[in-house]
Amino acid sequence: GGGHRCASPRDLPGSLRMNGRRGSVLPWWVGLLLVATGSSATAQSSAVLIHEISPRGLVPGTVTRLTVKGAALETARSLWTSIPATVKRVTGSGDGAGQATFDVALPATSVGRAAIRVIADAGLSNVRLVLLDALPGLAETRVGDDRVVPRAVAVDGTLEAASTDRFSIRLKKDQRLTVDAWARRLGSSLDPVIRLIAPDGRSLGSADDTPGLAGDAMISTVVPATGLYTVSITDVSRRGGANYVYRLRLGHFEAVSMAFPFRVKTGRANQLQLLGPRVAETLTLAAATPVGMTWVGGPAGSGGGRSLLPVQVVAGEVLVEREPNGSRQQAMKLPVGGRVGGRFEEPGDRDWYRVSLKKGRKLQVVGNTASIGAAGRLYMRLVDADGRTMVEVPPSVSTRTMFEHTTGSDRDAWLVVEELQRRGG
Repeated sequence: GGGHRCASPRDLPGSLRMNGRRGSVLPWWVGLLLVATGSSATAQSSAVLIHEISPRGLVPGTVTRLTVKGAALETARSLWTSIPATVKRVTGSGDGAGQATFDVALPATSVGRAAIRVIADAGLSNVRLVLLDALPGLAETRVGDDRVVPRAVAVDGTLEAASTDRFSIRLKKDQRLTVDAWARRLGSSLDPVIRLIAPDGRSLGSADDTPGLAGDAMISTVVPATGLYTVSITDVSRRGGANYVYRLRLGHFEAVSMAFPFRVKTGRANQLQLLGPRVAETLTLAAATPVGMTWVGGPAGSGGGRSLLPVQVVAGEVLVEREPNGSRQQAMKLPVGGRVGGRFEEPGDRDWYRVSLKKGRKLQVVGNTASIGAAGRLYMRLVDADGRTMVEVPPSVSTRTMFEHTTGSDRDAWLVVEELQRRGG
């Protein structure tokens, strides 16, 4: 699911880390978006195993009946969840060694993604990921032979090898449809490609590796006419099997790619800006938000559903790039060991930072874009007081860029950061 195949100029946040240490370098991989993969969800060795969960989303503010299929589940007692929830073990049809059923109640304010594990007499199970999703869930097997879904819905399915799943939804002229495919972000092996087809057979768009979605894909458009529209989902390599699961969200909400800044410091209220083509909204993240990944939601659409966006909360200081900083005179001071989150707000935007170098100490600068789910590629160089380039990153399409420099004297230098193709927005 490499994000390089479909980089978009729409949203271009970036992330930098600087280290300075005499005689050594301590690399610090900034902006790492922690997303479970198919292997991580099953890597643990345990007698108690989760193979599948249904539905793959829990509805906030209600009780969701969750069916867990796997192994050694006959003594299952409860669920461990990574978010506040009330869990009750209930009896479901088919329960036994291969299945257990639970009722899970969430606060109405819950949003995003959560991890669950089965608690049984035999121990704890492996981890599975679920969405906290206001869209009603529907198993693919319960969609009729006509493959038409009745309303805004999240379809849970599994792709077989060399297959394509298709679903249709009836829309009115000028109604928005957002197709949000969750696979990689739920630990699936599926690398999704989605397409939207109009009633007359014309393609209204396709997506693969949408920036900000960790290898998943999203399409959002206003439809031109009333009729039956078809959405398809397949694997980019036409693979499939039991681990190729997805949750295909069909809603009427506005698409939002990221929340910026995507990394904030705990212990203080943080203003977040939602980045999307038609969204101009800010949110406040409470100072009491604990360290770790938290989630925020975009504007809600009719029928339920919204964009779900991760934010990293850390204990250390985080600097946020502020305009104007497009020249040496406007450069923002960066302490060695500091980190900054920035954006190229306009095409051609160039950000300047002042750095104090120490004789004999190696400076390392690491920049991330697609490796943290953002669009664009960084071009970075270090210049002296006369504007001469001291070191630069060779232009490349890497998702992470880095350079190192050791100075022979104490001096100030300026870090200049640009988007490789001078894009912005």
